[in-house]
Amino acid sequence: QKITAGGITAWQHPLILTGANKYSRPVVLGLSTQGFMIVFAEETGTGLGVSMIKAQTFDPNGIALLPSWTSVFNTATGFASFPKVVSDNNDGAYVAELTGTPGAPAINDAFLQHIYANGQTAWGASGIEASTLAGNHNEPKAITFRYSANHLYLLMQVLDNAQGQAGI
Repeated sequence: QKITAGGITAWQHPLILTGANKYSRPVVLGLSTQGFMIVFAEETGTGLGVSMIKAQTFDPNGIALLPSWTSVFNTATGFASFPKVVSDNNDGAYVAELTGTPGAPAINDAFLQHIYANGQTAWGASGIEASTLAGNHNEPKAITFRYSANHLYLLMQVLDNAQGQAGI
């Protein structure tokens, strides 16, 4: 639902995203000129199923601007993981996700992706791996972008393989 600065609902009906699969874990990001972007998990299958991170950009009236959902990563995210999202200050976003380590999918790993305003992704289909610490679980917790220096920062929780010790 769009809410005015005065606290009044602006749309007669809230925007509802539906499809053949389940949508969950949404994160909304205000954009400077286009309205807003929603980054969310698309869940397929039954039970925990498989969750893929998707995105869509909307104008200020809730009309989708991209012809289809953008696939942010080509790898599945954890069933309880929420994407971490921050603006790139150019109507796009940086997104962090939790997925499996390449070559060792049972180990949690943090990946990043840059989505441009046109819905294209900058860092390949799978994004970039945030850390290659072997034998550790790396879980993204927060990201921030410092526009003036063009630096992206990621805060991760790092756990040993038994998940008995942790640090950030």
